Amino acid sequence: MDLRTTIYRLAALCTAAVVLAPQSAVAEVRQWVVGGDEGAAWREHALLSTAMSFNVPGAIQLVAFTSKDNVIPSLTWVDGFPSGYVEERAQALIWDNVAVVRPLLEIVDGIDTTSTHLAFKRFGIAQDGTKFFFDLGTRFPANRIAFFPRLEGISSEGRPFSEDYIRGYVL
Repeated sequence: MDLRTTIYRLAALCTAAVVLAPQSAVAEVRQWVVGGDEGAAWREHALLSTAMSFNVPGAIQLVAFTSKDNVIPSLTWVDGFPSGYVEERAQALIWDNVAVVRPLLEIVDGIDTTSTHLAFKRFGIAQDGTKFFFDLGTRFPANRIAFFPRLEGISSEGRPFSEDYIRGYVL
């Protein structure tokens, strides 16, 4: 680039700056009011976090779990991949990747009296690739994931449910 081209470009930029500088700046001011008599309810906002609890009247608290709490029953089961799923939005969902007629909610419902029956116990059929997706709706630290069999009862094959642990998993 020669000196003449540089001077022309610099002059054009200076002229544009002088012409545009006196223009009044247009700004839009928005004010969002949440809570109170005139404000919107916290629950109405699309990005509401599932980590908030509204159980105490007049208070918004963070949800907390202990190692004895089972969070699975608080998730909503959806068949297949959730339509319109956006990872960043607060959703408390659980789903699988299995194309079956009946959902496999009972394997992850956290209730010790339900069973998958024979859905995962067929001889010679590998369950590699069966996936369950847990979206807690927000980020929570997890220091323990527990799998357990039903404690009471006997299978149709005569084996006690209490001995029927999951054989493997990948996180």
